[in-house]
Amino acid sequence: MQDVTENQQSLDSARQALAQVEASHDPWDKSVGHALRNFAAILCSANQHLEAEPLLERALAILDDSTFDSRLDSGRVMCELACVYQQLNKLKKAEKLYRMSLLRLSDRVQILDSTALMAAHSLATLYEKREAYDQAEGLLNTVLKIKEKSLGQDDAELSNTLLQLAGVLKLQHRIDECRQCYDRALKVRKTAK
Repeated sequence: MQDVTENQQSLDSARQALAQVEASHDPWDKSVGHALRNFAAILCSANQHLEAEPLLERALAILDDSTFDSRLDSGRVMCELACVYQQLNKLKKAEKLYRMSLLRLSDRVQILDSTALMAAHSLATLYEKREAYDQAEGLLNTVLKIKEKSLGQDDAELSNTLLQLAGVLKLQHRIDECRQCYDRALKVRKTAK
């Protein structure tokens, strides 16, 4: 019961904050876009994805321009909106936005930006669901190489990617390669502890 009350209080606070920002700024001001994004994040944490969808769509329209900072903001909003689409089973829209997000954040993937890596993992999951295993495998191998280069061969961050890659290999009946990834993931987890 307390969690429900706290969630409702968070939603009410975010709704009020959005109303205040909208009342004091131009509708196309970046502050409005950020307030929309924050409110949508709280809605998503309460599993209210349907309500979050139009807020993120509007935030994307506001934050999407050609400046570098806006490219980062819009890339992150694209990823968040793609997650919402995925939750709502709008998989074609989700795939398109994950791809666009990765394009916007491509320079960030190379430096382990968490949103860019989440987009890559989520897109690989969509490919896996569509049985586009080659695409999923390629994307996961790219993420794995970036993580290895940035973090080293035995960092704990590698294990999730290795496990997801093992799953894709298993679905392709490439059992020996699957075992190698799985064994390496276990070794990395033991080493990292």
